[in-house]
Amino acid sequence: MLLRNEGLIDVAHGLGSFVREREPVVRLGPDRLTRGWEPDDPPPDHEPPDDIERPLGLAPDERTLRFDPAQPDRTRAFPEIAYTLGVPAGADVFVRRWDEIRGERALALMTAYVPWEMANAAGLAQITIGPAMYAALADHGYRVMRVTEEVHARMPTAAETAALNISDGVPVMSVQRVSYTTDDQPIAASVSVMSAARYRLVYELQADD
Repeated sequence: MLLRNEGLIDVAHGLGSFVREREPVVRLGPDRLTRGWEPDDPPPDHEPPDDIERPLGLAPDERTLRFDPAQPDRTRAFPEIAYTLGVPAGADVFVRRWDEIRGERALALMTAYVPWEMANAAGLAQITIGPAMYAALADHGYRVMRVTEEVHARMPTAAETAALNISDGVPVMSVQRVSYTTDDQPIAASVSVMSAARYRLVYELQADD
């Protein structure tokens, strides 16, 4: 039971217990946590470092974002999001949800929230994925100049376990990102949830002068 709880074995009813195979790890820098790309955008103009491990044997540019066009653009801000964005609890906010996938396999679940008036002015309802959303905000005077991130590990919900195909005993990492303008106005809050067995987060910090 201890090994199962620690995520080291899988138990198949009627067959026994088996040592869990180690999943390939994605080394993920903070700039990739909420960025995606539109389907017709060109691929990134640089190759990743050679030591990046590529899950499922696929190249990094085969990692795509899946967007459901039937999802609503507008929701009510629950208290934590309202506080983060500086809007009243229950106020309307723009919301976008994506799954990061390879093939048909979901690797991460992503959700972004933007104050409704700001999102409406920038025309975010017409944008489906990734950096185009932040580019549209910048074009309307809301340029991101500072970002904070909070990372914590927890056990997945039942919905996350099913969506990410997570085995028993494997936690998820929740990465909560807040983007600010030059006058320290929060313009977007996002959450990325991923299996801790598939991702390793990498941060680079600059030394003080």
